[in-house]
Amino acid sequence: MERIRTVSRRLPPSQQKVVSFFVEHCDQAVFLTSLEIAGHVHTSEATVVRTARALGFGGYPEFRRAFQNYFVERMSTVTRVKLTAAPRRRESDIVDEVMQTELNNLESTRLRLDPKALSDAAEILGRARHVYVIGMRSAYALSWLLHFSLTLILANSRLITMGVADVSEQLEGIGSEDVVVAISFERYTRATVELFRSALARGAQGIALTDKPTSPLAESAAVVLEAQTRLSSFIDSYVAPTAVIDTLVTLVAAKRRRKVLRVLAAREDEWRRHRTYV
Repeated sequence: MERIRTVSRRLPPSQQKVVSFFVEHCDQAVFLTSLEIAGHVHTSEATVVRTARALGFGGYPEFRRAFQNYFVERMSTVTRVKLTAAPRRRESDIVDEVMQTELNNLESTRLRLDPKALSDAAEILGRARHVYVIGMRSAYALSWLLHFSLTLILANSRLITMGVADVSEQLEGIGSEDVVVAISFERYTRATVELFRSALARGAQGIALTDKPTSPLAESAAVVLEAQTRLSSFIDSYVAPTAVIDTLVTLVAAKRRRKVLRVLAAREDEWRRHRTYV
């Protein structure tokens, strides 16, 4: 989009029409061939190809693929399935694409993640009186994982849930000695954003696990941890956020090594006594 904003103003009107069609009708455009795009904007197929190259892409397929990657986070679940499971598409191609996307998300997250931000987040969690974890809808699985992991080593984690008790009661008593961790990715869940802001307004420090600095969770968070979740499917990819959580909890344990060892030793005795594991 930055490239489009910079370059498209210098394009001739016929090419600007192509760009405008992609921007304004992305859910439709990412499925169309260059010839079909030409028909929609009443120009030639050659103009569509020249537009892609003028924007710095190798050709129309690369241009369309870039739009697919950019807009997939904003697409409805219906559009995502149409994109992934297109008619006559081989199952092996779907498998390869999903797996490759997961690997790309991990690598992108590894390169963009700030080690200092991770260290700061681990330090904040280790000092907290209580840790409140918020993540609604599909991100609830991530919030439960973080809550469970922190409970093992610190025993001070509280998982905020909808429908179990009034949410305001679950946040009762939260203050400056506490930390709230919010987890959400585009499309951002309104309840998560509002609860996070409410906790921050009561004085808690905030850690956001999200996908970009412009996320609504990042606005007031003390620490922002970025993880990529792009996947051309009706579900989000949580491979990279899971890796970030694993890394964060491991850092917390390393910073509070003596306490963690005592807690885990006591838990191992309890698990053996109750025959928790086979």
